[in-house]
Amino acid sequence: MTDTRKEGPPDLAALAEMGLEMAAETMRRRGQLHPSQVYAVDGDQNLYVIDFKIEQSQVMKDISALALRKFLQERKVDRYVLVTEVWWKEVSVKAEQDRQAIVDRIMERGVSEEPDRMEAIVAVGQDRQGTIEIICPILRTEDGKFNGLGPAVDMGPDEGFSEGRFANMLPRNALQ
Repeated sequence: MTDTRKEGPPDLAALAEMGLEMAAETMRRRGQLHPSQVYAVDGDQNLYVIDFKIEQSQVMKDISALALRKFLQERKVDRYVLVTEVWWKEVSVKAEQDRQAIVDRIMERGVSEEPDRMEAIVAVGQDRQGTIEIICPILRTEDGKFNGLGPAVDMGPDEGFSEGRFANMLPRNALQ
């Protein structure tokens, strides 16, 4: 991990790495990552680390997103990473109609209802250069205890983060 005391506040990739390392430590201690965490750096290079509870209802998720957006705006944050626990399903069906059927079912019921879903930690963030989205599977022992994070998968800037209530949280004029 980058030692921010010697080098100054981390860039976006280092901020995501820091968040994933802190998430793994939280998982080791508590068995889950709750609340979610936000890592943010403002224009004066101050680092903020925030426990951030994301409620389950859609309305409360919207309110949480608005509250986070307001915090980032008021603090004049120029980069941030949100780290949270998610359900994840890899859809790698070759036939387009089968893939669409799976996507439609997920959109109707949610990934949490899929029998072959996986738990993961995701770090999503934004800075002046773009976005970052990294997902790490959660590894568990046979009795369900946390056993580390699997290999990080960089989803790239165009693999899904560009949309959603927690995407593009920074105001456009702050990024120019």
